[in-house]
Amino acid sequence: MRYLPLLVLVINFCPLTSLAKSAYDDLAYALREQQIIGDLKQHCHIPAGTTDEHIRQVFLNSKDNHDAVIHAAQALKARHKDTYQHQITQVSCPDKSAFMSH
Repeated sequence: MRYLPLLVLVINFCPLTSLAKSAYDDLAYALREQQIIGDLKQHCHIPAGTTDEHIRQVFLNSKDNHDAVIHAAQALKARHKDTYQHQITQVSCPDKSAFMSH
């Protein structure tokens, strides 16, 4: 029992706790990103062979769509489904040629 206070200190201040939280945050971010990319693929009828990275670059580099995609991501993170869906519908689909070379 004399080691219990030491054990409590180690558990509370151990970097593994922050690593676990970081890993969870990274996974949550990746899952949200996958959902957004999937919804953009569906919304804009993006060809199946287009890489996620290329889709990400097309939309985030677009002056017309950057804000809508960022707002959609914020709404998804906050679990505001209606706002998220609305933001996705606000995205202007680029010309199909933006996805043809990749």
